[in-house]
Amino acid sequence: MYIYCLFLVIASLFVNLDYGVMGIGLIILFYVFREKRLFLLIVCGCYLASEFIGSLNIQIGNIYINAQGFSVLSIPIIAKEVAFKPRINKYFFYLYYPLHLLLLGIIWHIAN
Repeated sequence: MYIYCLFLVIASLFVNLDYGVMGIGLIILFYVFREKRLFLLIVCGCYLASEFIGSLNIQIGNIYINAQGFSVLSIPIIAKEVAFKPRINKYFFYLYYPLHLLLLGIIWHIAN
């Protein structure tokens, strides 16, 4: 397990991913602390809040912030236990993901 995680972290350094090493690290943290919800909230909250200190890429007035730092707002939603278990066909997501990317690509192409 740890060798696989290490491989993902190293691979994320060489492959252009949306969240890069921080994203892989976050996934690993969610896996490690999946049974400890409160600790998950604290650790992941601090981890993502550190993104505001990292590379700065958005300017609002004279303030520079990292857009990825806003993902800290998703932690409570992700960590909340769901009282119901929806039944969704697993093939739904195999269709949904590429179709929504196609739709976004069409919209982008029309807009430009």
